[in-house]
Amino acid sequence: MHSELDFVPLTEDFIPQVVDIHSQAFAGQMNVRLGKKYLFYFFKWFINYPYPISNVAIENGKYVRGYVIGAPLGYEIALNRDLFWVTAGCIISRPSLWFMQNIRGVVIGRLKILVGLPQTKVQYPQLPSPVASLVGIGVAPHYQKWGIGNQLMQIFEEKSKLMQMKSMRLSVYPDNQGARHLYEKCGWSAFSNVASSGKAMFYYKLITSS
Repeated sequence: MHSELDFVPLTEDFIPQVVDIHSQAFAGQMNVRLGKKYLFYFFKWFINYPYPISNVAIENGKYVRGYVIGAPLGYEIALNRDLFWVTAGCIISRPSLWFMQNIRGVVIGRLKILVGLPQTKVQYPQLPSPVASLVGIGVAPHYQKWGIGNQLMQIFEEKSKLMQMKSMRLSVYPDNQGARHLYEKCGWSAFSNVASSGKAMFYYKLITSS
């Protein structure tokens, strides 16, 4: 019989468990390769951001079984600026990371932000503004049949609506079928221009007033 879960705001005490879940769910991705120190500050940043969406599913009051984080679109500039030196420190301690093209590109991009140089413009799908960005969602491996993902998505949508967002978006790799199934089950739609293999694709959902 499953214990009852509570859905509460993410606090610093829960971050180590969230980092472990994230590291398992997204093994091999850039922010995981940067190490747990980087991930700790990454999740802490969302707690302190003025308009955060950061919640966890906990069991027995202390065991994290899932998390969701997000923020209004545009958060990336502040995040990259604030975590630049944390990122640099992680790479200095792991020199081999510098030879990975995607990580090197991120560091160069964040350095441009730090010194105020023009950024490479990325073309994102257009949605009604303001837009809430779902940055990350993950569920511990042995708890993925509990419906936790659905409830975390619902929390994200409810908070986005309270923040008076007009639409929501997220990105996912096309081969992540489990995540895509969750998003579609929750009523999100894929943009028609699905990205090529190896690149992220976007899902979106409009927020209707009621």
